[in-house]
Amino acid sequence: MIVKLNKIEVEIDTSGFATAGDLLESLKSNHLNPADFITSISLNGETVPEEKQEKLITKQLSEVELFEVDTDNPRDLSVRTLAKMDELVDSLTVMLEESADKFRVEDEKIANQYFINCVEALHTFADVIVKVKVLNSIDYTDIIYNSEPVSIKEEALQKVFSSLHEAQKSKDWISLADLVEYELLPVILEWKEIFPIISDTVKSRNN
Repeated sequence: MIVKLNKIEVEIDTSGFATAGDLLESLKSNHLNPADFITSISLNGETVPEEKQEKLITKQLSEVELFEVDTDNPRDLSVRTLAKMDELVDSLTVMLEESADKFRVEDEKIANQYFINCVEALHTFADVIVKVKVLNSIDYTDIIYNSEPVSIKEEALQKVFSSLHEAQKSKDWISLADLVEYELLPVILEWKEIFPIISDTVKSRNN
């Protein structure tokens, strides 16, 4: 049988393995770095859904001709994600500017429907900040931007999010528009400069 790890064929003696689960455990123990995590598993060219991967422990290896495993690691995943944040910030900036305008001149229902798309993008934005920190065990108090710890910028972002939530809950649309334009947008644009600094930190701490 053929065994591939990240598209590269691996020489491995499978004669002592009875199941696909045995082979997978061997790969984890002998070929994966401790920080690596599995992103996909394929048997005979078909991807095994994550919810069915536990059944590999009983899948007879004699039924498998091609066993493929793809992996990733926190460092590379974080660096790739951070490299894409420029594009997200640019599109988010346009969306937020348009959202603020709509709350001032459009019907509140139309403005709210548009703002929902902004909120979804903001959730993605905030998730990246948190997940990169957690995945790489980074303390944002140790990373400096404009003479201040990045942790202060993270707190400022959360404070604006809370204010936006309160304004939306009280249906104070003019205040919400002002918050978006004069408080949220400047913070978002700061993060466009912060993300490359975090990326450099991730690279240096994982080398």
